[in-house]
Amino acid sequence: MLCSSVTRSRISARFIRQGAAYKIWIAVIICFLAVSQAGADEVVLVGGDVIHGKIIGQSDLAVVLEHNDLGRIEISRDRIKSMTFDSPETGEATEPSKEAEIKAQQQTETEKTQGSGWLEPKFKKLDSWSSKMKKKGWSFSADLSLDNSTGNTDEQSLRIGVDAKRVLEDRRFTMDFSYFNKVSESTTTDNKASLGVVRDWLKPESPWFFFLMGRFDYDEFESWEERAAGHVGPGYHLIANDKVTLDLRVGAGARKEWGSDNDDVRAEGLGGINFNWKITERQSLNASSFIYPVLSDTDDYRTRTSMDWRFMLHKESKMSFLVGLLHEYQAIVDPGKDRNDLRIYTGIRYEF
Repeated sequence: MLCSSVTRSRISARFIRQGAAYKIWIAVIICFLAVSQAGADEVVLVGGDVIHGKIIGQSDLAVVLEHNDLGRIEISRDRIKSMTFDSPETGEATEPSKEAEIKAQQQTETEKTQGSGWLEPKFKKLDSWSSKMKKKGWSFSADLSLDNSTGNTDEQSLRIGVDAKRVLEDRRFTMDFSYFNKVSESTTTDNKASLGVVRDWLKPESPWFFFLMGRFDYDEFESWEERAAGHVGPGYHLIANDKVTLDLRVGAGARKEWGSDNDDVRAEGLGGINFNWKITERQSLNASSFIYPVLSDTDDYRTRTSMDWRFMLHKESKMSFLVGLLHEYQAIVDPGKDRNDLRIYTGIRYEF
């Protein structure tokens, strides 16, 4: 029993000594790795990988790094996320090879062309052009609305809209174009296009201004097929601040219809408002409402009311969610035609 106890004690002591030796070796290895990394430069790649070594050369296109195991390697700048210099550079720096520069340049040009998609270069060109136009006071937007319903009724509707605006100290110009099309049960039920322009002559530091307004409409299903109208008159800024603007307009002009029983030129009056409200940094509401009475016939008049609410999808994004409304009324129409014409739509707007 005594011998057995002594034997176990010797074995336990040997295991303890071996365990202590293992711990010492592990500590030495850790210290060696820490020391070897402490004197190394660090290159973090875009994908998250980290490479340690000594940076011995670099240019705008590539970096040359001396690695303990891999030797001398060249890394393109576009693959590098960040670099950390943990040891001072010694010796003469080696420039990246010509092949590395050419490869990096080709890859950069390819990424500029491809981007994240084939449309990105086109959007970049559009942004570059719009930036130049913004310096001249211009702003542009385009919106698209699509709706497709199937089931008891198969219906597809489309709306395309384009807006252009230029605001300077003494003048303002706006243009809007919209196209509506709807197909229900393989039959076209709506086909309308409208183009409007407004030119304002502003007076700095005065609420009064003078305007010229014109619009051309095409509608396959209206009492008329084509209609042109133009009006001139004075306007007044009832409200004008950073959040809200409200303009009043009164004027006179004429309209001409084609494809209608009332195809003679008729003198019209004009009265209405333009309203703009910047609700928040990401929301805005724009509306306008006008009445056009025929001066020689008080029973003949028409109205046009439009409104759209926009919500920017992201503060830095140029995309907005759009909800719009267009209502038109004409008191005298051809037999069998409706006096009211209402359209409600939703879509996406891109501002550039």
